[in-house]
Amino acid sequence: MMSIRNPWKKVLCPFCFERFQLAGAWYRCRNSNVTECPEVIDDAYSHHTGVPNRYMRQAFAPPQPNRFGSNQSVASCPQCSKHTTLRICPHCHSRLPAQTDHVDSKILAVIGGTSSGKSHYIATMVQQLQSVLGPNMNLKVMGVGDTTRHNYRQYYYERVYRDKLVLDQTQSAQNNPVIREPLIYRLEFPRRRLSIRAVNLVLFDAAGEDIQDENTLELYNKYILHASGLIFLINPLQLLSVCEQLDVSPDNGEVVHHTLERVVEMYFTARGFKPGRQIKVPTAFVLSKSDVLESIVDKQASFLQDVPHIGQYDLRDFEIVHEEVKTYLSDWGADGLLSLAESFQPHGFFAISALGCHPNNLNIPHINPLRAGDPILWLLTRLGYLKPYRSS
Repeated sequence: MMSIRNPWKKVLCPFCFERFQLAGAWYRCRNSNVTECPEVIDDAYSHHTGVPNRYMRQAFAPPQPNRFGSNQSVASCPQCSKHTTLRICPHCHSRLPAQTDHVDSKILAVIGGTSSGKSHYIATMVQQLQSVLGPNMNLKVMGVGDTTRHNYRQYYYERVYRDKLVLDQTQSAQNNPVIREPLIYRLEFPRRRLSIRAVNLVLFDAAGEDIQDENTLELYNKYILHASGLIFLINPLQLLSVCEQLDVSPDNGEVVHHTLERVVEMYFTARGFKPGRQIKVPTAFVLSKSDVLESIVDKQASFLQDVPHIGQYDLRDFEIVHEEVKTYLSDWGADGLLSLAESFQPHGFFAISALGCHPNNLNIPHINPLRAGDPILWLLTRLGYLKPYRSS
């Protein structure tokens, strides 16, 4: 039987965000004959999903590794003796992504309060990764697992791209078990000599109120604290100065500054940081819904011009947009937000429009994302997966 490549390697479960050694991964039986192997209530999976008394196929601990550290990637069910290769997290009993022993998982935490546009951003970012950014950057992008493929298509793609309707406000993870399931996408980066470098990106669409709710804070904490990169969305329609210039009422939701304060507090409390300590996590601060700003900013602003990145990420374009967005945020009275952003290093400022238009009630007139890929390309560059260059 085949052995696990590195049984003592520590991996991160992309569902409950617990770390464990691969040799400690559990298995789930794949025998569909319930007479031979009846389903049982899986307490760990039920607790994780928030759905009580979930009947599942047998879950069992792994065979003991030998003294050389090797461990079989196939195990026999103690109930029916059938072989299985389906590995699950020993903590939450969720199915681990394929090739977990070969591919690292990097969590990209998308953070933002109510009405910040998180769900629409995720919907278009995934589509942009697969249809535009992947080909432009010579990346292969694929969903990992049927749950990701089903949830993205049903809850994001069909409503936005097929029906041209805005997404409903994200429900709390406490009320909707689907929210507890992240979207996982494998990115494969070709290298010299036909080798491939791959990473699983884990995207978690949490409701804005989850960061304020003690009942969901534990899961949200783990998600953010284990993140390799952060994307913090800033809704310009929650900035009073912007709303006054546009003559519109502010969107509902917590003050943007307060949401970021909670994230900073989360890190300092969990890590025991002293005052002045910086949070060493690449963080993209993203001004969302940039299409609504066209009438109050310079029409030649770089962040309103779509610049495709071909093969490499253009640092000069990033620096121009970074300074533009910072300047406008300062002009709009968001200096407190800018000051808090200095807590994260490295960090960058971006402006995107997930839809490229402002919806008419529930209807989306057309979909033409503007710079939706910039934040994730910058993060992949900072994490060492993409090569940067500086245009002249």
